[in-house]
Amino acid sequence: MAKIAVATMNPRLYYKIVKALRNFNISFISVLPQEDLPKEIKVVLTSSFESSIVNHQNKIIVSEDNINEALFKAICAIKNKKHFNQLIFGIDPGATYGLVVLADGELISHKLFKNIENLISYINLFSSFPSKMLVIKIGTGSKKYLKKFLMAIKSISLSNFKLELVDERSSIPFFVKDFNFQSDIKSAYGIALSRGRLLKVVEGFKDEDVVI
Repeated sequence: MAKIAVATMNPRLYYKIVKALRNFNISFISVLPQEDLPKEIKVVLTSSFESSIVNHQNKIIVSEDNINEALFKAICAIKNKKHFNQLIFGIDPGATYGLVVLADGELISHKLFKNIENLISYINLFSSFPSKMLVIKIGTGSKKYLKKFLMAIKSISLSNFKLELVDERSSIPFFVKDFNFQSDIKSAYGIALSRGRLLKVVEGFKDEDVVI
């Protein structure tokens, strides 16, 4: 059930907020600024101009320049947190890259990517996410695509993230198997939950640098 409401009559801002929410797989409802809100709504995204007529105690002002930051604040708000302790990216490398994002162990996003460039661009969207620790965990099942990712890692703009290699021979937790996700997403979820081997992050891996 959605806990976030979008309340704006600005069509351009509404379009951008909704596009970002869908990009991060965040459930939401759309309401008019003056409309009564369902009791399960914990946070409302609205414009500075319309905030005065939104009847809710937890409003986040959104502009076209701060949409991602506003969404991350909303994620914190619905979890009753100011920040998270750990943000984990679990990646299943292959012809299709599966990605899950866990914030303090809770799934907040999952997506599939056909190329590394789009995957890294999506990861970079989290550069302003309020978390004390950032960890990227990637499976070692596909050596070819793992090496491609590692050699492109200099394009990741996250600050001070840790990188771990995870042996994909570890079994996927039983509760993940029951989720209605694609197999690449389930594998990425299992990778995110598994303990990996810490790998030193350098400016750019060369093929001969990657020992798996």
